[in-house]
Amino acid sequence: MTALAVRGIAERKLRSALTAVAVLLGVAMITGTYIETDQIRNAFEDISEQSVEGIDVIVTPDETFTSSFTSEPTTVDARLAGRVRGVDGVAAAEGQVTAFGRLVVDGKTVETMGAPGLVLGASSERFDPSEIAAGRKPAADNEAALLSQNAEDNGIELGDRIGVTTRRGVARVTVVGLFTFGEAGSLGGTTAVEMPAAQVQRLFDLRGRFSSISVIGELGVDPGELSRRIEAVLPGSARVQTGEENAQESADEINDQIGSFLTPALLALAGAAVLVGAFIIFNTFSITVTQRMREFAMLRALGATRRQVLGVVTGEALLVGIIASAAGIGAGVGFAKLLNALFDAVGFGIPQTGLVVAPRTIVIALVVGVGVTLAAAMVPALRATRVPPVAAMSGVPPRASARSRRLAAILTAVLAAAGAALTVQGLFGSGPATSKLGALAGGAIFLFVGIALSARYVVRPLAAVIGYPIERAFGTPGRLARENAERNPGRTAITSAALMVGLALVVFVAVFAAALKSSIGRQVDELIRAEIFVTGEDFQAIPAGAVKAAANVPGVEAAVPTLFDQLEVNAEKSNVVTDLLVGVDPSRLPAVYTFEWVDGDDSLLGELGRGQTLIEEQFANAHDLGVGDTYRVESPSGGRAKLRALGIYRDPTILQGSIASPATLSSFSPARDPIFVLVAVSDSADAAQVEAEVTKALGRFPSVTVESRAEYQETIESRLDQIVYLLYALLAMSLVISLFGIANSLFLSIHERTGELGVLRAIGATRGQLRRVIRYESVITSVIGGLLGTVVGVGFAWLGIESLSEFGFGLSIPVGQLLAFLALSVVVGVVGAIAPARRASRVDVLDALHYE
Repeated sequence: MTALAVRGIAERKLRSALTAVAVLLGVAMITGTYIETDQIRNAFEDISEQSVEGIDVIVTPDETFTSSFTSEPTTVDARLAGRVRGVDGVAAAEGQVTAFGRLVVDGKTVETMGAPGLVLGASSERFDPSEIAAGRKPAADNEAALLSQNAEDNGIELGDRIGVTTRRGVARVTVVGLFTFGEAGSLGGTTAVEMPAAQVQRLFDLRGRFSSISVIGELGVDPGELSRRIEAVLPGSARVQTGEENAQESADEINDQIGSFLTPALLALAGAAVLVGAFIIFNTFSITVTQRMREFAMLRALGATRRQVLGVVTGEALLVGIIASAAGIGAGVGFAKLLNALFDAVGFGIPQTGLVVAPRTIVIALVVGVGVTLAAAMVPALRATRVPPVAAMSGVPPRASARSRRLAAILTAVLAAAGAALTVQGLFGSGPATSKLGALAGGAIFLFVGIALSARYVVRPLAAVIGYPIERAFGTPGRLARENAERNPGRTAITSAALMVGLALVVFVAVFAAALKSSIGRQVDELIRAEIFVTGEDFQAIPAGAVKAAANVPGVEAAVPTLFDQLEVNAEKSNVVTDLLVGVDPSRLPAVYTFEWVDGDDSLLGELGRGQTLIEEQFANAHDLGVGDTYRVESPSGGRAKLRALGIYRDPTILQGSIASPATLSSFSPARDPIFVLVAVSDSADAAQVEAEVTKALGRFPSVTVESRAEYQETIESRLDQIVYLLYALLAMSLVISLFGIANSLFLSIHERTGELGVLRAIGATRGQLRRVIRYESVITSVIGGLLGTVVGVGFAWLGIESLSEFGFGLSIPVGQLLAFLALSVVVGVVGAIAPARRASRVDVLDALHYE
């Protein structure tokens, strides 16, 4: 039986190859995902280890939690360095300074796409983790060394003059050196400039402050023991770690971010490709089992048992799965490089080490590839064993019994119901995010399978409607194509389902993104009265000097800065979406902002004193707070306060979280610089002219962007589009796999209809007409998949948007994009039919007429 399985693959090379491609591409995505994320992890681990090489103990600020809205690094008192040096066993201790500043080249800031721009204070040789690649270390004011990859990317050479944004404007420096961190010449999108430490402290108002203190112990002193001695002399605002602990913690934070977002997101897209491949495998083996009934009947007549026949089919599936998975692991290396190129193309450059193919990656790839192949082939394999030899020898494919049809209908209904229930649980249920995402993934799979199995009931009417204009336009070839699509609705449904999955995900992304854009635009129009937005590039903090410069422009009625910090509320884990505090002057806020009150009115702004807040509706719901309630908060830097809610407003998009006076925020938060500034123009002034003047006034702050209301919305939309296009590029793999599925199904269908094609040629059909028949049939099948995918994608998006309706989301259908996606399904059908159509047209008439 093993020999028969091998012979079955060898005799059907094209079918086996096309089936294997479906598995191969899905496995390649999984393998590539793990290779890429492992390379990123290793790179950050190497950087973390390099940064503390030779350092025994590190003193850092004691942060309660990591904030997503950090406007500047937290610091410790510089006088602690002297206290640390006096500890028994300390050989040397030195303070380190790190600030956030952007690189300015030719008058423009270097884009980092959300990655930080770091300005590092130069350390002495014993404490310096970097390595000079060219030139020397900066020794005097206005000298700087630059990360080597930053220099290469921006065409900077030794001796060039560049700028660095600071809290005082742009500092002009001369590049005297290039450096790396170990083997990493790049930190992804991050820029890094090294300057004399005293100058960094002066330019960023950090006099008397250090970001950390590095300690080298005396020979023979255990780092753990030394850290305990140092801890005894430090205040509660500082903490001590060994160098090894600090490096591990930094690496763990990066790994947690990768493990909680990047890896699951990429694996979800890979899972979609694997699901598409499963439909193709199922369809392929279903067709071939039907076509090989006589062969299996002969085996049974010669004494083969049902188990042995099952072994032949599953043996073929096993061999295809193993070969395709092994090839997919190799292709995964290429997919990892493709991922890296995509990240670079959209500005998400990420540091990497050399190629990493972990044993875990190989095991998972093989298990998924072989497992999916066997699972998808199992139902057709079982079907092959249940046909009596006499019935199979007749040459007429047996019809399913009423009982089997009833069981199939019940199974379809159960899968669809289970999928709907899991999807609703994932979107609207409670519990940890991981369990909700798991429910969503399971629900999506069950729904896709349920829809694919039930699609056979709508294939005939859909094929009739889609095929009608083709038949009217192209006559007999169009009619034959429509009838072929209707002839076996189960096969057509499964073939179109492969395209449905990929297109449904693309449609979901498009509709969800359109809803997000529409919601943000609506919120800006309804709530923001300001005509001008002043923001930091990549949403980084704005220097205080820029606020004053904007406020002094003639025609500016008010320039209102907004400061942000993240909170832990009542000792609960912080939620970055709701747990924010906005520090803003309440007396000036009405000039640029319109409140939508849930409980309260504008008079509360005059009562907003120290320790009092206005809370957004979602913040109130998340922490079960009402007007008059008090609650305790803690900032990432460890500052604590007791606050009281005066009123509740609705704004889940712009000023989400809560609002307090700057004095209240500064009482427990180190936030000093605003994230954005809202500028109102006086009634007598021209808004466009004032915007131009504000832009001119802020010319010495190149990291600051001045935009009108419309331009600000376009900026938000363009950033969303970058993410959407990245997702489209990754989802394209599913569409490519579905193309192979359509081709595979058509190839097998042509084999099944060889006699029919011979008759058509005998009665006068030309080769061109036969090619058109196959092509139109493929287009009908693809459009069915496109329509089903559009409906399913819009349905999933609607459910997701409804689950977020409390955040102001509303359904918005991008009709133009959906029509483009339907057109894409036609293209997939045409391309998928090219090779099968050529093969059909080359059928030898005499051989076809003798074919049984």
